[in-house]
Amino acid sequence: MGPGTRVTGYLPAELTSFVGRRGELAEVKRLLAGSRLVTLTGIGGVGKTRLALRAAAGLRRAFRDGVWLVQLDQLRDQALVAQAVAVALGLQDRADYAPAASLAEYLAGRQLLLVLDNCEHLVDAAAKLADLLLRAAAGLRVLATSRESLNITGETVAAVAGICRRLEGLPLAIELAAARVAVLSPEQIDARLGDRLGLLTRGGRTRPARQQTLRASIEWSYELCSPAERLLWARLSVFNGGCELDAAEGICADHRLAAGEVLDLLAALAGKSILIAAHRKGGVRYRLPETLREFGQERLQESGEYTALRRRHRDWHEQLARKVDTDWLSPQIADWTTRLHREHCNVNAAQDFCQAEPGEDEAGLRIALHVWLFYYWNAGHVSEGRYRLGQALARAREPTARRAQGLLLASFLAAVSGDRGAVQPLLQQGTSLAWIAASRQQYERAAVLLGAATGLLQFMGTTLDGNQHVAGYHRDCERQARQALGEAAFQAAYHRGLELPAEDVLAYALQQPPEKPPQKPSAPAVSEGAPLTPRERQVARLIAGGRSNKNIAAQLVISQRTAENHVGHILAKLGFTSRAQVAAWVAASQPDGEGR
Repeated sequence: MGPGTRVTGYLPAELTSFVGRRGELAEVKRLLAGSRLVTLTGIGGVGKTRLALRAAAGLRRAFRDGVWLVQLDQLRDQALVAQAVAVALGLQDRADYAPAASLAEYLAGRQLLLVLDNCEHLVDAAAKLADLLLRAAAGLRVLATSRESLNITGETVAAVAGICRRLEGLPLAIELAAARVAVLSPEQIDARLGDRLGLLTRGGRTRPARQQTLRASIEWSYELCSPAERLLWARLSVFNGGCELDAAEGICADHRLAAGEVLDLLAALAGKSILIAAHRKGGVRYRLPETLREFGQERLQESGEYTALRRRHRDWHEQLARKVDTDWLSPQIADWTTRLHREHCNVNAAQDFCQAEPGEDEAGLRIALHVWLFYYWNAGHVSEGRYRLGQALARAREPTARRAQGLLLASFLAAVSGDRGAVQPLLQQGTSLAWIAASRQQYERAAVLLGAATGLLQFMGTTLDGNQHVAGYHRDCERQARQALGEAAFQAAYHRGLELPAEDVLAYALQQPPEKPPQKPSAPAVSEGAPLTPRERQVARLIAGGRSNKNIAAQLVISQRTAENHVGHILAKLGFTSRAQVAAWVAASQPDGEGR
């Protein structure tokens, strides 16, 4: 998208025709003309989203700054609602530590329609945000869909009826839900669908016993499955948002279920309408409808395997995140990065497991550190990154190197968010790691980190003088490094850290230094004491692929000036004078056979 392009909204294209409902459509448009907040309510799956999107599409010309859809169905944390709206509006760079305030500032003076879709599980946060934005921006209209009203001043509710999406099109489930209308309102039915297997009971007397309740119907299907199909059904319930074949094999297979059997079993479950197979770019994703996933989780808990499977799920997705974080020179890096984004919901589920399960604190912190560059920095989700990292640091209290890295990352994210008050205490706890390096006799690394810490503190306009305990450790570390390196070598390393850009400081500090020095490649070697940061290694690989600075900037979504700076740093650190030398070094650094 060129710099002169003016984006005026986002609505997804409709894949099927919109039939009927002219009266409801006209009513929604009429209500929006007279009210700044209209909420479409009704039981799940009645078509609230489709109606809202069609109404919004018909109103595009009425809003100078467009109509924008914010999909909240995959969001599970109330604290991230404002961040989700900012991302939908393309404001990642402005979604700082106070995204709600940034949104209010951005929307003031603009005329647009915001569609907040699926608010029911985040209704408190959605209501507060809508109220704030409507008060700040006179030209804003909000069209929300929810299973309950937002219940704020000025809201107009339009009830919508139809088929239950929350039951994902299961005919028996829908019929059983309809049978409850005699004794419960649609809103009461919907509120109780969290226990859908208990609620949807007592169908018509003339039906077979297996169709008298939703649970009986699912149990009937379960009994018709082979033992291996039942086992895989239960184990697949650990995935959030579905999975792909390699994940199913890696997590669900063991001595009871061979990896070679998984593909045939997936096909069998899909053939029995238990599993949904969605063909997408990059492969096929398999997903259990939520009702069947709930049933599978019950079976998994009954078997005593639930915690073990959640831990295997966590380990597999941590390994994927680690690959992307550390193997920048791998030929598969682009595929792994794309895959990591597809698994966002599963990575979040893995982090949630670490938060809830005793003894998993360090693992949760590891995952947060592995994904910071891709989810929180490159994708612009800084607020989400700070929130997730804060959760992990609150639990992982042991003074380890990884906790120090987490504190440094948290201070960096606070700094780029403009939250200067949070930076100094985090940096004080994190010092930028230099002590740990000195204690391991990695004195050159310690000197670089000392310089980097000083640079960050100067950037924030602060010092360590306010905490004499921390400042004392800092001076001891500096003294040890000076004695070990000598004044000239210490000053060279110290100033190298002092001059590092903030992003490179973070990348350098988050590297896990090897216990033993790596063997030098036969081709031109990396200058000792000047390792490339993960971002620089990525740029080096793109150089080896023949990319120009302009191409590198476009692929990494950075400015061309930043790309040029990275190339300059790479040449200086490696002691090279040409891009061809960088390409030769990358080729020599790869294991035999890679990239040929």
